[in-house]
Parts: sequence; C-alpha cells; structure tokens
Amino acid sequence: MTAAPGGAAGDRVPARATETWSAARADRVAARATGVGIGLLAFMIAWLVGARVTEQIWGPPSSAVVALLISVAVGILVAAVAARRLVRALT
Repeated sequence: MTAAPGGAAGDRVPARATETWSAARADRVAARATGVGIGLLAFMIAWLVGARVTEQIWGPPSSAVVALLISVAVGILVAAVAARRLVRALT
C-alpha cells in the first residue's frame, strides 16, 4: 500500500492501482525470469538423480544421454509452469 499521488498522507490505495504499464511489464518479465531459474534448478536436480538411476539401468554411454534428455524435458516443463503461475499471481 502506498499513498495516493494526489491524496492526503492518510489516503492509502493499493500499489497495483497506481502502477504504470512499464512497471507491470517489468513485473511480468521478472516473474518469467524467476520461472526460468526454478526450471534450471529442476533441470540440475533431475540430471543428478536421473544420471544415477539410468546408470544402473543402461550403463555409461547411453545413460548420460537418456538422463540429459529427461532432465531437459523436466526443466522446460517446470520453467513453463512456474513462470505461468507467477505471472498469473500478479493479476
């Protein structure tokens, strides 16, 4: 809550009511960037776990490729879902 631009000091309005278009766009960009960061974290964890599991199943040469493909898919999916949820939370 911030004070209204032309109002008295006691007049309080929600921050979103006075927000400009560029500030709203900056919030959406930040939400998407945060979603990408969450997706990268999911990618790293999926790769670590996936490498251990696939190494036990397929062996060294192909297990790394399978773990990488699975972790890329998980990372992209998590990034998209997280960014979408964060952008929706802004409205």
